Amino acid sequence: MSWNVFIGVVLGQIVSSYTLGIVGVALDRVPSSMTLSSTWLGLLGAGSLIGLFGSLLVGRLADRYGRRKFFMADMLALTLLSVLQLFTTNLAALLVIRIALGMAIAVEYTVGTGWEKLGTYD
Repeated sequence: MSWNVFIGVVLGQIVSSYTLGIVGVALDRVPSSMTLSSTWLGLLGAGSLIGLFGSLLVGRLADRYGRRKFFMADMLALTLLSVLQLFTTNLAALLVIRIALGMAIAVEYTVGTGWEKLGTYD
């Protein structure tokens, strides 16, 4: 077992859990001056969960093209999307970013948790 892969998977799980959970805290602290409707609050809160449906396809693609490539690209995407959501001021763009984060989490869950079953990570 490669310790680098193991540490990457564990850190990926921590980041994914944080990404899924922090939105509840953040939306609770939205100032009333933003006047978000309950629909927008629900969509933003569930955006990353909507993206998790991407896991239905990811496993097959990762097996075909290589888990290592998917995992490395996913860690980069997870980082960039997390930073990008910090700077967006448009609700629709934020929803798209949250859904994309959910897709990145789906990749991390699918690819990161299946590496030990294959014996290799290539």
